[in-house]
Amino acid sequence: MAIRTYLQGLGATHLFDLDNNGTLTTDDLGSSSTPTNISGGTYTFDTDPVCEGVTHSLDVVASTSNGTNGAIFTNKDGINVNISGYSTDKRSMLIWCKQSAIQNPTCIYEQGGGTNNFACMGGSYCLVGVWEYHTQHAGSGNRVLFYINGILQGISESTGTDPFPVHSGNIACGNSADNLQSFAGTALVSQTTEKNCNFLGMFNNVSLTQAQCREIFERTTFAKQTIAADTVANQQAALDAIIGTTYENENCAIRIIQATDATNYRLFIDNITFNADSNLEDISIQFVGAGILTVENTNGTVIQYTSAPPEIETTSTTYTGGGSIVVVNNTQRVKTNQTITNSTATKLVFDGSGTTYTIDGGNITEFENVSGSTVTATVINGAPTPTLTETNGTIILSSPTTLTLSGLQPNSEVRVYQEGTTTEITGIENSGTSFSDTFDFDLVDIVVFNVGYAPVRLLAVDTSSNVNLPIQQVFDRNYENP
Repeated sequence: MAIRTYLQGLGATHLFDLDNNGTLTTDDLGSSSTPTNISGGTYTFDTDPVCEGVTHSLDVVASTSNGTNGAIFTNKDGINVNISGYSTDKRSMLIWCKQSAIQNPTCIYEQGGGTNNFACMGGSYCLVGVWEYHTQHAGSGNRVLFYINGILQGISESTGTDPFPVHSGNIACGNSADNLQSFAGTALVSQTTEKNCNFLGMFNNVSLTQAQCREIFERTTFAKQTIAADTVANQQAALDAIIGTTYENENCAIRIIQATDATNYRLFIDNITFNADSNLEDISIQFVGAGILTVENTNGTVIQYTSAPPEIETTSTTYTGGGSIVVVNNTQRVKTNQTITNSTATKLVFDGSGTTYTIDGGNITEFENVSGSTVTATVINGAPTPTLTETNGTIILSSPTTLTLSGLQPNSEVRVYQEGTTTEITGIENSGTSFSDTFDFDLVDIVVFNVGYAPVRLLAVDTSSNVNLPIQQVFDRNYENP
């Protein structure tokens, strides 16, 4: 379903994509039997679209005069004259707009002026304004709702219950030459600024919901970075190429199109910063595909908001969506031999040329190998014994513990064997008063020999954790009196 068809399905009475058109009544894609068109004003169309699905936008320029209109539409029944259809019901207005700066209030769309007007004033976003007659909601007066990028910014409710006023003032898009009045009754002088606009939609007798407004935004917003449809490996490589990037003040930071060789798959979002505006819920990761995309917050990444729209229509391709995103938090991903000390991550992923790692303390409870090689991982100093996931490659886990023998007679010989065998693990020919070593065997046999003392043999000693054994060697009288 193309975006124009989707907007028509939501009940668009008048709809203009402003894609180098709008001057003919046939450019009005809405359902009205009295379509309108751009018939005058100060505007151009240029190749600077505001959103997806178009190659041009309506462009209005800054002026030193507040009396400069943008594009002016012909007055029509159902918009500003003979509006009995929605005057005691509800109405929604949609527009995509961008501008480089806002210094003073500036009008993006208006119909009427003076005390009777329906106007949208704001910045560079997907904007939806909704007017509701008092009988159309639970309150006592007429009200206005305002959405930016599909997120409700506020509701203003008056005590008035008058029907929506009929008027014959201008219908203008981009800039308004009229003084306007706020919902609270404050007079506003609109500054004339440069703007680009797309997808002007008027929805009579429709109160667009937040979910619908958000879907419009998600279907049409540009993404700063697009990971094209490709193999999973190539998509991961494309993401790795932007490691260290910070995204801020972006409607959508990264869009990922369905992989070509997998339906449900996983990608690492590695060391990328998303500074999202919580009032607008800027999208960190958008997935456009029918499958399930698992994204792992890796090496400090914190994904703020995700999106999985049913469809994205660009000027060249329509991508089918409707899938979903699963976010996995707190992963550390390593590629070269190293020691990981006191990590606060809960999962460690081996992915690269490294084959030997030491995990020194920390909280990691799962190791995953995707490197395609055999990896040896040694955990020490209280690091938890992890679960092992061998997705692509083997993990050899080493969990050495320390055996300490104290109270030894000097010059004793100490031998430690694998339990039940004669295979020596460690030992010393001439000890001091203690002996200590670290190894990775859970059961061992220990033999202590000194020519002046009876031999000591300890069998099946549990060394699965650190152990300290005091040794008592009995004086050998036969040695003294042969």
